[in-house]
Amino acid sequence: MDRTLFLYDGELSKVYAIQNALMEKFMDLMPGLKSNWNKGFSLISKYNIQVGKEEMDNGGKLNPSDMTAPAFGLSSLAFHKTNWTCKFMRHIVQEFVSKI
Repeated sequence: MDRTLFLYDGELSKVYAIQNALMEKFMDLMPGLKSNWNKGFSLISKYNIQVGKEEMDNGGKLNPSDMTAPAFGLSSLAFHKTNWTCKFMRHIVQEFVSKI
């Protein structure tokens, strides 16, 4: 009998294993911007980008990694007064699409 087949909940199922990479390389970049304006207004923006490559045991070829986080960021416009602050925030997240 094939070792990748087993009986689960009354049905014959096949097991698939995702093997770990031999090596992974990641690079992370997080640029930011802060601007203070007159009359108590300020603008803050941050954005995070990750890029990764993984080397599988298929001859050393580097492939895009499926373990990196999607790009994301945050922008906020704030108004500051003596005893209080009002912030308007916008979160930005890149849609993650699996390449499997």
